[in-house]
Amino acid sequence: MKDSRKKSRRHDKAVKAAYNLLVSYRKLIEEKGQDEYAAEIESAYKDLWCECLNEKTPW
Repeated sequence: MKDSRKKSRRHDKAVKAAYNLLVSYRKLIEEKGQDEYAAEIESAYKDLWCECLNEKTPW
């Protein structure tokens, strides 16, 4: 049981790291004026968060 909790924490940490990376990438794309791509990236990171974590969404 202890191992499954450890795996879960690592999973959540990896998902949050990927989420933060995608948020940063979206901001970079927005700065370049590519709003269509930024919207796609935003959708992807929101899906990632909702599908992988059982937490309240940060937005």
